[in-house]
Amino acid sequence: MGGVYNLSDSKSLKLSISKSFRAPTFNDLYWPKDAFAEGNPDLIPETGYSIDFGLSSLEENIRYDLFGFVRYIKDVILWQPGEDSRWRPSNYGEGLYPGIEAHLDIDFLDYFTFIFNYTFLYTFVLSGDFSLQDNKRLPGIPVHALDTGIKYNGKKNHLSLNAHYQGLRYLKIENRSYMPSYFKVDLHYKRILTEHLSFLFFVDNLFNESYESISDYPMPGVLIRTGFELAF
Repeated sequence: MGGVYNLSDSKSLKLSISKSFRAPTFNDLYWPKDAFAEGNPDLIPETGYSIDFGLSSLEENIRYDLFGFVRYIKDVILWQPGEDSRWRPSNYGEGLYPGIEAHLDIDFLDYFTFIFNYTFLYTFVLSGDFSLQDNKRLPGIPVHALDTGIKYNGKKNHLSLNAHYQGLRYLKIENRSYMPSYFKVDLHYKRILTEHLSFLFFVDNLFNESYESISDYPMPGVLIRTGFELAF
């Protein structure tokens, strides 16, 4: 359920209240047992309730959204290591997800767009022996996440330089061990050769940042990819 109040032709206030669920993924359920991990076929879906409120603006060259939200989730699906050090998912319990989301697009010099996306998400573990007063973050979820960059969209050439930052992510609900924060930059180029054919050239992790998306699984350093795209 939602509502919109138009402040002007370009600005509006928005409010939404929702109930949702997230089903376990195939990997959550059936990851084959190995030395590191094991799925859990007994998982049930997460159930969530949320309230979002914020401001949207759609000017000719500037577009932005600023929203605050609170989400409460039951039966949170959470991967954690067991006593045998093997990672398994479980319906851990309850979690609270208050936060802020900000998005900004600015067009300039005809062909350029500046993009800014920021999320502040201060989660709380609410199950087991923990409550709001314990101030424990849910594992795997950073408090700060930032995506920003500049895009050039010409008639034949398209170029983007994108930067991504994630704050530290805890591995367990006790919040002792964690994956450190990281900052990486990607460069993407596309050259339109014909109506249906384009040349692609990508450089991922331009500055060779050392980071992990999943604990103990290092991501590649500088990665160069190239190829052609055929569209019909």
